[in-house]
Amino acid sequence: MRYGMTDFESTGLEFTELESEERILGQALSTRADILPTAYCQELAKLQITALFDFVLLNAKLLNSCQDQIPPFPTHVAIKSIESQLGMPIPEIFADISPQPIAAASLGQVYRAHLLSGELVAVKVQRPGMSLSLTLDALLFHMIGGQLKRFANARKDLLVAVNEMVRCMFEEIDYISEGQNAQRFASLYAFYPSNDPKKFSNRSLEDEKGHLVKVPKIYWKYTRKAVLTMEWIDGIKLTDEDGLADAHLDRKELIDKGLYCSLRQLLEVGFFHADPHPGNLVATKDGALAYFDFGMMGDIPRHYRVGLIQMKGLTSFQFQMLYKHHLVTSLSNLEISRAL
Repeated sequence: MRYGMTDFESTGLEFTELESEERILGQALSTRADILPTAYCQELAKLQITALFDFVLLNAKLLNSCQDQIPPFPTHVAIKSIESQLGMPIPEIFADISPQPIAAASLGQVYRAHLLSGELVAVKVQRPGMSLSLTLDALLFHMIGGQLKRFANARKDLLVAVNEMVRCMFEEIDYISEGQNAQRFASLYAFYPSNDPKKFSNRSLEDEKGHLVKVPKIYWKYTRKAVLTMEWIDGIKLTDEDGLADAHLDRKELIDKGLYCSLRQLLEVGFFHADPHPGNLVATKDGALAYFDFGMMGDIPRHYRVGLIQMKGLTSFQFQMLYKHHLVTSLSNLEISRAL
C-alpha cells in the first residue's frame, strides 16, 4: 500500500515508541523540512517534545546519578580485549589496573591503571560487538531513509543526512580518531600554568590565570581502535555542588571558562567539542576545566563563523568580550566590514 500525505495519520505509525538509535535519527530529521514533507516533520517533532517532557519530569538527582551508571560489561572481557588489541599480556603493559571499571558508558568503559613507567592513566575499552551493532543500525537507518524517500516524497538529500549520521556513529567508536581529536583540541585550546614564558608568549597573564583548560595526554603506544590509554586527570563533576564548594572553586568562574572556551571553538577556530555534557567536563582542584571524550567533534567553516559573529545575539557584549581577548584577530575589521 502506498501512503500519501493525506492519509499519513491513518498509517498507525508511532514514532514516539522508537528505540534510542531510531529516536536520534527521528529527532535529527524532524528539523529537516527541506528534505521531508511537513506532515512527517511535525510527527517526528513529537520526539523532541517527548524528550523535553521526559527531562522536565525526571528528578535532577536521578539524571546525575544515571550519567555514570550504565551497566558495565565483565572485566575479564575488557582484559581480553586490551590484550588482543595491544598484542601483549596485561603484566607487560600495566603495573596494576582496577578490578572494576571506574565508569561505564554506552560505547565503552574506563579503568584506572598505572603504566610500568609509573604514570597514572585511564584505559577506555570499547564494548564488544559495537562495530556489528552500529552496522546493523546503519542498515536500519538506510532502510528507513529509503522507505521515507519512496513513500513520503522525501528529497534525495535525506539519504545524505542519514549517511552523515552513520559516518559520525562510526567515527565515535574509532579510538584512534578520538585520540587524534584530543591532540588537536589540546593544541588549540589546552592551557596550563607554566614557568616557561615562551610557552605562552601569545597569551596574557590574565588568560593564564583565568582560562585554564586541560586535555588528557594520549599514550599512543597503548592505543588502538578499540582501546584508548590517556592521562588520568582527577576532577570534580560540575554538577557536584558540595565537591566544588569543598575545593573552594567559584562556579561563576568555571562557567566563564566554559563560555570562553566554547566561544573560541565556535567563533575563532571552528573546531568544536560536539558532546560537552556534564559527564565530559570536570573541574580540577587548581580551578581548570578538563575536557574528556573526543569521539564527537565538528568543524565550522570560516564563512559560517563570520555569519555567527554577525548575528544580533553576538554583536554586543559577547563580541566585545571576544575582541577584548584577541579572539577574532584572524577576522580583520576589513573582512568583517565586507561581510556586513
